Amino acid sequence: MKTMEAGLADLLVDDLAALRVDSADHEPESRSLSELSLAKAPRRYQAELISTVLERLSLPVSHAPSCEPAARRALVYLPTGGGKTLIAAGVIFDALRRGGRCLFVVNKELLREQALHALVELGLPEASVGRIGARGRSDAPEAPVQVAMIQTLAKALPSGEAAEAEAGCGLGLDLGYGLVVLDEAHAANASTYLRLLGALPRAARLLGLTATPFRSKPCETLAQVFPPRGFVRGPPIAVLVAARHLVRPASARSQPHLASFVRSSVPDRHPNPWPERTHTHARARALLGAR
Repeated sequence: MKTMEAGLADLLVDDLAALRVDSADHEPESRSLSELSLAKAPRRYQAELISTVLERLSLPVSHAPSCEPAARRALVYLPTGGGKTLIAAGVIFDALRRGGRCLFVVNKELLREQALHALVELGLPEASVGRIGARGRSDAPEAPVQVAMIQTLAKALPSGEAAEAEAGCGLGLDLGYGLVVLDEAHAANASTYLRLLGALPRAARLLGLTATPFRSKPCETLAQVFPPRGFVRGPPIAVLVAARHLVRPASARSQPHLASFVRSSVPDRHPNPWPERTHTHARARALLGAR
C-alpha cells in the first residue's frame, strides 16, 4: 500500500513539474526595451505619420529661430478614431529603444487610465509605465514612461519658494524626460500647459495630439506652441471613411431619429451635445497659421 502511495506521489510531482514547464513555455517572454515594437501593425497612413513625426522631432535644437517655438516639436492633427495613441506609441517606443524617458500628459483621469492601458496593449511592458498621482508621486517611479494629468503636474511644478518646498520638486521635468506627449493638445497654450512647457529644457522633444487643432479665440493659435513646420496633418475624415478605417459619422441633425436617443443619453449638465458651430479643416489651418 505504501509503495502504491509513493508511486502516486511521484506521479503527482512529475505532473506538477510538467505543468510548470508547459506554462513557462506559454508565458510571453519579457522583451528588452531596445527590442520594443508595436504589438499592432500600423496602417499605412499611421506608419507614414510616425515616420514624419520622428523626422520633425529629430531636427537640431538650433534649427528654429529664437523667436519661434523650439524646433523639436510636432503636432499630429488626426480625426477621432484615426489612431493618435498608436502613433504616439510608435514615437514613444522609438525613444525607449534609444534609452529615453517619456511623459504622457492628459487632461482627465479617465484619459490617463485609457492611455496607460492602451500603451500596454500596444506592446509596452506593464513594468515600464507608471501613473503619476497626487502630489506628483508615481506608483512606479523607475518606469521610463509616466502618464499624468496636467492638473497634477501644474500643482507639483514649483512656482516660488513656498510652492517649491510644498511640492518637493518631485517631478524633475527638466531632467529626466526627453520626450513629452500632450494629449488633447489643442489646449497647449493654456496657462497650465505653458507652465509645464516652460519647465522643459529647449532640447526636449514635444509631441501634441489633437482632433481639433484650434481654440475658441482666433488670437489663441497653436502656432504659439508648435512651429508651423511641426504641423503634421493626417487624412481627413472623408478619406478615412472611404478607406473603411472609420464609419460614416451620424448626427441628430442629419438623422432626426437619433435626437430622442441623444436627449435620453446625455446628462442634464450637457443640454446641447450638438452645437450649432462646426469646425472645418480650412478654419483649423487658418487658426494654426500652417501652410
